Amino acid sequence: MRRRLIAALLASVAASCGGSTTAASPTPTNPDLLLVPVLTRVPLPSAPPPTATPSPTPTTQSAVQTITVNVTFFDPKEVTIAVGTKVVWVTVGSGEQTHDVVAVDGSFRSASPITPGAMFSYAFEKPGEYPYVCSFHIREGMTGKIIVK
Repeated sequence: MRRRLIAALLASVAASCGGSTTAASPTPTNPDLLLVPVLTRVPLPSAPPPTATPSPTPTTQSAVQTITVNVTFFDPKEVTIAVGTKVVWVTVGSGEQTHDVVAVDGSFRSASPITPGAMFSYAFEKPGEYPYVCSFHIREGMTGKIIVK
């Protein structure tokens, strides 16, 4: 009796999971035999393949390149950017260090000095190479270069 109850429970669980059960025919009359339902898989209808979504069109916003003004160096020292890119120099650290950003050709110049935590930015509208320095630390080799393509 107990085995038939287990078999009935298994059949009930299998039916509630969406499977189908079948038992061997004819039903055995021996109470010592356990009826085990056979679970079969029924394939689900296949879903249509997902459609490709186009990538969004890039906006015409200019990019921004950040350069860190450290104790005695710019990081990165040299960058290559596209025309129209805005470069932002950000001073880091604290203390008595004074800095500025001065283009060798005079095309741009920050306030002098830039205080720690302050920023200076310049948008490059023409292709070319723009070397620049920190006039306070030029002897220490505090130089950099912007390459605009």
